[in-house]
Amino acid sequence: MKLPNWWEITTPHKDIIKGHFDESIFAADLGNVINGNAPTEYMDGAMFFEKTYLTNGLKDLMVSVLQRTSKKGTGQSVIQLQTPFGGGKTHSLLGLYHMFKSGKKLSHVDAVQAVKKTAKLKNIPNIKVAAFIGTHANALTDKTPWGEIADQLGVYELMKEDDEKRISPGKKKILEMLEKAGTSLI
Repeated sequence: MKLPNWWEITTPHKDIIKGHFDESIFAADLGNVINGNAPTEYMDGAMFFEKTYLTNGLKDLMVSVLQRTSKKGTGQSVIQLQTPFGGGKTHSLLGLYHMFKSGKKLSHVDAVQAVKKTAKLKNIPNIKVAAFIGTHANALTDKTPWGEIADQLGVYELMKEDDEKRISPGKKKILEMLEKAGTSLI
């Protein structure tokens, strides 16, 4: 049995039909989203989820993190994303970022509802979100990675001295920072 061609069974997105398709939107960049200068398709959480196909891998990741942060499951506390170029790492990070930064605003979005339902949760927990994007940082003038993360988590005073001296705070202080910040997505 021959499978039908994709154009015979699906309708392209309205942007493609109208000729408003911009290939540059495939260059997702978490740093640009955080800094507020990304295309609308990535900046707006609802639009991001409307235009992003929720693969099983992406859905499983989001469910795992949602269960872990809500203390309703046994998801891993540290997850390392390993995929080849174009494998969805940035979309995974953007999905998590939007889900936790704008959770209540996204409660009407089908993809978010599906993730919550699979996780057996009614709400997305209100947690802190921090990200350090090395390619967006100036090593000479910006905060160090641990200083930036501590600042975004609201516990910068704990790291301030080490950050200003540009020295590593060490494991004990980093663990103290995480404990003081509470449940967080980094």
